[in-house]
Amino acid sequence: MASKKAAICGILMADTMEKAQPTKRRQQAERSRNEIYEASMRLFTERGFEATTIRDIAEAAGVSVGNFYHYYSTKSDVLEEHFARADAGFRELIDLNLLERKGSDRIVEYMEHYGRLIQSAGFDLAKQLYSYRTKIFLKGGRPMQTMLVKLVLDCQREGSIEAETPAEEVCRFIFVSARGVALDWCLRDGAGDIEAEMGEHVARVVRAFKGASTS
Repeated sequence: MASKKAAICGILMADTMEKAQPTKRRQQAERSRNEIYEASMRLFTERGFEATTIRDIAEAAGVSVGNFYHYYSTKSDVLEEHFARADAGFRELIDLNLLERKGSDRIVEYMEHYGRLIQSAGFDLAKQLYSYRTKIFLKGGRPMQTMLVKLVLDCQREGSIEAETPAEEVCRFIFVSARGVALDWCLRDGAGDIEAEMGEHVARVVRAFKGASTS
């Protein structure tokens, strides 16, 4: 009987260890990926995106070039992740706050958060990102974009901005203005409060879409 219990305990322990292994492997994989990500962003900031090679990133992260390719196909994929992480903050802002309120000032607040993210990332990284080479800004369907469309649609439904212009087009005007603010901040070597400037410029764009519905 004792030997049977011991055998059952052995099976249960083995099963528990087997289930724990993938978790440990996952944790190690997440650590490795994050180390590569952090090394990449540091080098992009210090040297620029174009001047940084995948071999540079691998050496800075303490991994092989092959290990880099295990997690990312290209350097651009690392930038994609940078923007994805930023998108997560916008998702939280939308879910926890803005959709529960009324008024077009919510759009301004949303884009002030965008300015806050640029400021917190720092001037050195911003001057690398806000360049004609960063084509990722043209990529549609990013959560940050789709969430702003959702917010604009909500404002159009309540009548705080006109509904004749498609929400996607309103968002395009807003982001073009926002990137201009970011580029201007970079040209001034990071001088000034980009969050406040972002709010001021986006507020002007939003006022242009007030239209007859709010007059």
